[in-house]
Amino acid sequence: MTGAAGGAARAAALRDWAQDAAAEEPGAEARGPARLGLGTLLLLLAVLGGWGLGGRVAGVVAAPGVVAVDGGLLPVAPAEPGIVAEVAVRAGDRVVAGALLLRLDTAALDLEAARLAAEAEALAARRARLE
Repeated sequence: MTGAAGGAARAAALRDWAQDAAAEEPGAEARGPARLGLGTLLLLLAVLGGWGLGGRVAGVVAAPGVVAVDGGLLPVAPAEPGIVAEVAVRAGDRVVAGALLLRLDTAALDLEAARLAAEAEALAARRARLE
């Protein structure tokens, strides 16, 4: 009977171990940090979304305007969009034809011109080498 009693004890111990293992869900200790990370991510998205909807960026103009002239209203829009570097007039100022209203920042255009000049120089050197 000792063998049967030992087998019953082992079976009871195995049952207890299985119940304990079932009670502890896998990954239970990782839930706290995961919830904290998810909450932080949601808070970050809410803050960035709110800033994106209501925030203002100074110095960028992205809308056409209307100028009042003697003959009526004249729509005004730049041929190329850009960043305003200087505004030469204020609301309500009277200006003459050809007067500077605003100046766009030319840094991006200067970089593009330098890139194109370097490319033209490289193509001219390649052409000379091939001839």
